[in-house]
Amino acid sequence: MSPDQRPPKPCLLWLGTSANEQDSPVPSRNDGTSSPTQRPPLLLPFPASAQPNVYTADDFYQTVQAHYESEAHFVGGMGESDPGVYVLSTDDDLLRQHGPLLRDGMARVHAARHGVPFYLCTTGLGNDTDWSVPLEALAHSNNNHNTTIQVSLYGSNPAEYARAAGIADGRRAFAQVCAFLVACQELRIPTEVAVVPEYAKSARELALTLGAQQVHVYEPVPSIPEHS
Repeated sequence: MSPDQRPPKPCLLWLGTSANEQDSPVPSRNDGTSSPTQRPPLLLPFPASAQPNVYTADDFYQTVQAHYESEAHFVGGMGESDPGVYVLSTDDDLLRQHGPLLRDGMARVHAARHGVPFYLCTTGLGNDTDWSVPLEALAHSNNNHNTTIQVSLYGSNPAEYARAAGIADGRRAFAQVCAFLVACQELRIPTEVAVVPEYAKSARELALTLGAQQVHVYEPVPSIPEHS
């Protein structure tokens, strides 16, 4: 395959809180307990470096611009061939901690490149008090911004979730993820769900019931770094 025939690559944005973040401990999350020892990796369609590369809305905009300018073999942000921009954070706290950065960054990109699709990748973990206000803020700023939240659901029940995510007890975590998807549906925020191959059939049915517009089947790929 010649360079001109290669499919375009997605743009990957890792959001951080400071330039020294990789040296600071990041609290893990798994099943919603106060002091979890594990955190499930995100389910992604590609291996992801865990090095933060975006700290401000300007970083956000410039990184996306540089990506589309380097992908010269297609017209980015203007058609269905665009794989879009995947946004992650080292603390899996995109909406609460990085909400203003996300909204400002996406608005700047869409002002310059209308139609760029954004995929906000999260485990969906946390209590409703953690993400209710950030979700409402995103919903109110999402007009024509082509933004989708992609949630790692793993399986169709707590036991499958625990096995696939590699955590001891999936009951509370699974309930939180399902509640997160329902909250997105109620606010009319588009969602997609990622599940593992062995539970794909039953998890797909559940995901569609919870309002997901699309279900992806991915093998687990470590994406959020563990800090000692």
